[in-house]
Amino acid sequence: MSNERQFKSAKLQVTLPKDATHILNNVKQDLTATQVASVTAALESLTGEQCTGANIVTTEQFAIAQ
Repeated sequence: MSNERQFKSAKLQVTLPKDATHILNNVKQDLTATQVASVTAALESLTGEQCTGANIVTTEQFAIAQ
């Protein structure tokens, strides 16, 4: 029996005041802190609000071979 984990997808979830959330789907697996800062700065520029947090949510596929 062989088990294998594989990256499937990732999304960036940015939170603004009043718990408004912007979700960016299909971000790359190795998103850096600098890239997250660039995206949040762009959202702040577009919305005129200050970002209060950001989460990177990844999904992995776990294949079980028999």
